[in-house]
Amino acid sequence: MVTPRLNGGSAMGLVNWSQLLQWMRTPSKTISRILKRLVAQCTIYLIWMERNARVHTGLTLSAAEIFKRIDRTTRDSLLARYSRRRCNGLLLQWFTYS
Repeated sequence: MVTPRLNGGSAMGLVNWSQLLQWMRTPSKTISRILKRLVAQCTIYLIWMERNARVHTGLTLSAAEIFKRIDRTTRDSLLARYSRRRCNGLLLQWFTYS
């Protein structure tokens, strides 16, 4: 199983909504607030898409494939914002933990 590593290199142990919100609110020296929000948005969106696929088509993806899609969607979103001054360094932060 693939485990995301976004809090200083240790595995994230987020198992419920409250823990996700707490992770997003907790300041970090290594992960910017913008990156945390972007990762949370990508994760929520792709979990919702997976839920809809399972309910409406019966198709399912493995956890590893969902993590790959979260990674790819996050990278694409960061690349789209690459030239913005506020987003400088976000791609490097993402590559550090992925």
